[in-house]
Amino acid sequence: QLIERGGNEQQKRIELHKLGAMVAFAEALTCRRRVLLGYFGEERDGDCGNCDICLNPPEMYDATEDAQKVLSCVYRLRQGFGMKYVIDVLRGSSAERIRKLGHDRLSTWGIGAHLGDGAWSSIIRQLIHRGYLMQDVESYSVLRLLPAARPLLRGEIRLQLARPRLRDRPASGRRETVPAPERALFDQLRAVRKQLADELGVPPYIVFGDATLMHMASLRPDSEARMLEVNGVGRVKLERFGRAFLDCIRAWEHAS
Repeated sequence: QLIERGGNEQQKRIELHKLGAMVAFAEALTCRRRVLLGYFGEERDGDCGNCDICLNPPEMYDATEDAQKVLSCVYRLRQGFGMKYVIDVLRGSSAERIRKLGHDRLSTWGIGAHLGDGAWSSIIRQLIHRGYLMQDVESYSVLRLLPAARPLLRGEIRLQLARPRLRDRPASGRRETVPAPERALFDQLRAVRKQLADELGVPPYIVFGDATLMHMASLRPDSEARMLEVNGVGRVKLERFGRAFLDCIRAWEHAS
């Protein structure tokens, strides 16, 4: 509230960024010394071994896929948005701003609906602390990729992160049970997605997220023009994968 009362917009941005950094430090699941050094632009190869996080380490998990989702989303948003907006796109929000900017057609829209806001915030903060992302304080704290993000995005390395201690509910309306009339088609679309992903050697979400397949099963597009109306389907994805999914839908319609 004190920050918001200020009249200087630039100063308010700086102070809000500092507040966010303090919250990130308080909620850190990464060695606190690394967090502090990172805030001042310095790096430490290993953990300090002395802070509360090091002495009572959190549960770790293979976060490679979650990290790739975040980094890919930041990249596809052209590194021009802050943490909250990135999370909204990941979780498949249908907010007016997202629809107006066409970001509900990005391949990363809705691919993170399995986690809540708090969990994604924790993952993004860990990626900042680990040197994969930075918040540009001079540009409204937008997220930007750092050089270390490239090999992680390409799948050349694996990444272990602390499992978020928050237990959020899944995003509303994104991973709910698929209606019975659409379930059979949804399952067939997932099978097509898996086959394409296996052929490319990539995780299934790289082809399409579940939220996109749900919308596809509901809309049942019968042409490329209609396929472009599906949230998460752009022209590039249409050219690469559209035919396979259209054939699947047509075969399902014929069998029904």
